[in-house]
Amino acid sequence: MKICGQMNRKELKGAIIGMALGDAHLEASGKNTASVLIEHKADSTDLMDFKCDILNQVCKTTYSKYNYPNGKGYVSGSYDVLRLRAKAHPLFGKLRHRLYFEGRRTVDRHLVNSLSPLGLAIWYMDDGSLKWKGRSDKSRDTSAKCWEVVFATHAYSLVENEALAACLHDRFNLSFSIQRQNQYWYLNLRAKSQEEFWNLAAPYVCMVDSMHYKLPPTILRQYRAEPDTREG
Repeated sequence: MKICGQMNRKELKGAIIGMALGDAHLEASGKNTASVLIEHKADSTDLMDFKCDILNQVCKTTYSKYNYPNGKGYVSGSYDVLRLRAKAHPLFGKLRHRLYFEGRRTVDRHLVNSLSPLGLAIWYMDDGSLKWKGRSDKSRDTSAKCWEVVFATHAYSLVENEALAACLHDRFNLSFSIQRQNQYWYLNLRAKSQEEFWNLAAPYVCMVDSMHYKLPPTILRQYRAEPDTREG
């Protein structure tokens, strides 16, 4: 499944940073290399194909079904997932060296400033959500006042969330507020930045059918009617 065509090293790095900020785990496999592990729900085949298409340009990448017989996280009982593995590579090792500290993922300003629009879209597909706030028919109203874009950055500290927000503003001119949920913090896209955010991310989110629910209906219709073939 070819999604983005052949990408150069800068474009690949920008996309993989988005995976690393999202659901990808970079596993150390030597002094200077790391491998990539990603798990998604069993029905997310198209999202896995999307990521495989990118990672296969770096090294051999495959995915298969994996069963957790005793459940996983909040899911009890037998639970099937799709598990992707990309073989060890120095590029992944360099990213891991900058993104992880004492085994914990943190925020590296240089890497976030290297995030590409494709990487931003991948991160949104992994950790972002679209929340309806309006009162009218969802299929007709996509004004900024009626939709809320949130990134689940709860694993980061307040200081790290502030760093993420600053980097995203510098890189894409996107403005985020930092919201609190109990003892955790997360990013909330300000209404004034929604149009620019969709311009950046929607062309790529449209490529993955199972992620269409994360797009306002009129945005989905717009980019389906006007396909964008940008890379990086």
